Amino acid sequence: MKTTLYFISILFFLSISNLSAQEVEGGGVIKLSLKTTPELIIEKITFFDENNNDLIDAEENCYFELIVKNTGKTHANKPIVKTKLIEDNTALLFETVTNSVQIKAGQSGKIKVPISGSNKLKTGATTFEFSVSDAGKYRSKSKQFIQKHKAKKIEILLTSEW
Repeated sequence: MKTTLYFISILFFLSISNLSAQEVEGGGVIKLSLKTTPELIIEKITFFDENNNDLIDAEENCYFELIVKNTGKTHANKPIVKTKLIEDNTALLFETVTNSVQIKAGQSGKIKVPISGSNKLKTGATTFEFSVSDAGKYRSKSKQFIQKHKAKKIEILLTSEW
């Protein structure tokens, strides 16, 4: 009985391994590929800030909302957003975001990426680059977003005693 089971298992394995490429009469090769990973596309990036001035102000908490579409045949489990700054700016604070959401095959989902500016933030603009991967490590093409930011106002209290 065990010998028969081993023999059937080996035949099954060999038949599956031959599915990837089979020779046909013309001498060509037919390749069969099965996509078993999600395919994630960042469709849209929107910026939200506390005071609605469309700037990352020093000491302000903000976030980017990414609309991510899964065009693959399987679900994307716990997508991870990686954020990279194109220009070096240590005054902008953010983390890699892991979500507990699942983006089903053929559907879109929203992912929030928190960001804040430290009190050392200077006025200017920074280019962010986002990419999304799932637990299976499929990685989307990266997408860039330019965001303006503003330094903290420094108020100096002057007193005079005459």
